[in-house]
Amino acid sequence: MQGVFENGNWEEKRLEEICVLISKGSSPKWQGINYVDEPGVLFITSENVGENTLLIEQRKYVEEKFNISDKKSILKNGDVLTNIVGASIGRTAIFDLDDIANINQAVCLIRCNQEFLFNEYLMYLLNSPFTKQHLHDNEVNNARANLSLGFFRSLSIPLPKMTEQKEVVIKIKEFHVRNKNLKSLSKKLMIWKNLRNRFCKKRLMENCEALKGVYEDEAVTPLATKKKITTKSPEGAVYDSEAVTPIATKKKITTKSPEGA
Repeated sequence: MQGVFENGNWEEKRLEEICVLISKGSSPKWQGINYVDEPGVLFITSENVGENTLLIEQRKYVEEKFNISDKKSILKNGDVLTNIVGASIGRTAIFDLDDIANINQAVCLIRCNQEFLFNEYLMYLLNSPFTKQHLHDNEVNNARANLSLGFFRSLSIPLPKMTEQKEVVIKIKEFHVRNKNLKSLSKKLMIWKNLRNRFCKKRLMENCEALKGVYEDEAVTPLATKKKITTKSPEGAVYDSEAVTPIATKKKITTKSPEGA
């Protein structure tokens, strides 16, 4: 995706040259301003700024007087928001709401001059791996890693014509759609494989149980080994210990030889 921003023919401009406003918010607690339930001022912090999207399932509000003390960071629909403190440095989204809202000190507000800079182009550029790495390379590590407003004001970016900026955005959106479809397909394939494996395992267990039942039905318990005992009756008949009928009766026969033996 980074390749869409690489073009040797594009000029570079500093953000302060092509933006109406570059600012940040502050902490309401330092000014004695409290969090309140709605209605109030929608309060956007770094945790609400996702990559290419706002994360505001759980909304926070501060007293309306916060907008009186911090007018420089009151948001407008279309403002680019990027995180400038902590591990999420460079994570960027567009504020696309009409709510009255403000930001804290961990979020940088960049309001583009619409004549020169398309806000979605800037959002995707700041979220690109190359730009994020550049931001992290320039962060200042005090108690927490951070970037100053001065850094963003002097940040040079590739600036094609407005029509080309919008073409870049279209290409990136198409890339994200394809990537999303591939992830969805991959997830469906994984679910199918799991179901197949579970089905095969179930069938295997059923077959094993069936075979086990067959072997149990056909099994024959071996009898004790019997020894064959041959006995003689008083009359001289030979009996088998497992038989009642005499095997053979032996008779004593006397014969005489011709010589009279």
